[in-house]
Amino acid sequence: MSLRTSWLPLTLAALAFLVSACDVVGGGSSIDDIVLTTAPDADHCPTDEVTVYSPEDDLHCSVRASNVRPGSIITFRWYFGEQLIEEASYRFESSGSGCASHEMKCVNPCPWPRGGYRVEVYLDGHLERSATFAVS
Repeated sequence: MSLRTSWLPLTLAALAFLVSACDVVGGGSSIDDIVLTTAPDADHCPTDEVTVYSPEDDLHCSVRASNVRPGSIITFRWYFGEQLIEEASYRFESSGSGCASHEMKCVNPCPWPRGGYRVEVYLDGHLERSATFAVS
């Protein structure tokens, strides 16, 4: 290996490290908080926090996202026990930070079966947060 080309692998490794460090130091995209609520506000932020819903309630999940890039995808996966009951994905149109929410209407089934539920929130395919709740 000549002296002229031996610096290339080291430079690429250093560049890769700097790019990954920028994501950590600069605050890469993340889901910072997850809240189950009776209803989000106009900005999709929670108005209250609940852990138990009644069988006729609509289910709401609100998350706070930071440093989201345009085109990032947030996915909500709702489970009753281990059974996936709904999945919904949304694409962020702009960058920045703020709240996002998803609602599961009590339609089919309604009333909701009593028992344990959870919602998982993914950002660009990576599980970021989950929350458990009950219907009783």
